[in-house]
Amino acid sequence: MDRVCLLFLYFFIYSVLGWICETAYCSIGKRQFVNRGFLNGPLCPVYGFGALAVIWLLRPVYEYPILVFVAGAVVTSVLEYLTGYLLEKLFGLKLWDYSKRPFHIRGRICLRNSLLFGLLSLLLVEFLHPVLHALLQKIPPWLLDAAAVVLFVLLLVDLAVTVCTVLQISGKLGQIGQVLEELNERNAASLQQIGKRFNESMDALKEHQKERQAEAKERIDQLNARLSELFTQKRMQRRIFKAFPNMQSKKHQETLDRFKELANQKREKKRKKKS
Repeated sequence: MDRVCLLFLYFFIYSVLGWICETAYCSIGKRQFVNRGFLNGPLCPVYGFGALAVIWLLRPVYEYPILVFVAGAVVTSVLEYLTGYLLEKLFGLKLWDYSKRPFHIRGRICLRNSLLFGLLSLLLVEFLHPVLHALLQKIPPWLLDAAAVVLFVLLLVDLAVTVCTVLQISGKLGQIGQVLEELNERNAASLQQIGKRFNESMDALKEHQKERQAEAKERIDQLNARLSELFTQKRMQRRIFKAFPNMQSKKHQETLDRFKELANQKREKKRKKKS
């Protein structure tokens, strides 16, 4: 039990440190705070898993810094690639995309990030992990176990909430696509009906328009109201969009682009009101 809790604490601490690095890097580039993480809490699990993989898989080459750098870059890049692949398969969303960077593989990993991961792996093995290991050894085992249990429960709750949020986004994109498709079909049907009546008398055309106008207007108003409701974002959904501005959807990319555009417009209006 003590060993399992210790491993989890390593995972948790490195996830938090990874979140700090990722958030600082993105916030400096955006010149505003960006909670850069899949979860709502201040941690990036991919960094925690990456750190554990480096610590245990690279142990035989600890004495060779160059090998640690290269192997660390490879191990962490494979992990990032698999993470991106699984997220795409599970949610139909691509949360990050490195397609515009040189030497990328399907936009999931790129050379620059791999080199940075190799450097972080070297720092982890040479400096960070020995210090952290020594610090945790000074804490009573019962306290480590209690901390691990509490943090694990919090992590599970955060994971459940985040997964639900991402599934809501994915489902909402599909619903928006259906509403837009029905609106387009109704507009096309209206034009088609008018075209059929074009050669008839004006009185017949006017009568036909009156018959259909009220029904069509009511349904279109319902669809537009539903569309407006779907485009309304909740706080956690806004956080996901802000954390992953390059998010892509395999099935509903056009709808996602419109979603992002409306979100940006709302942010601009809020900024203008504050200024």
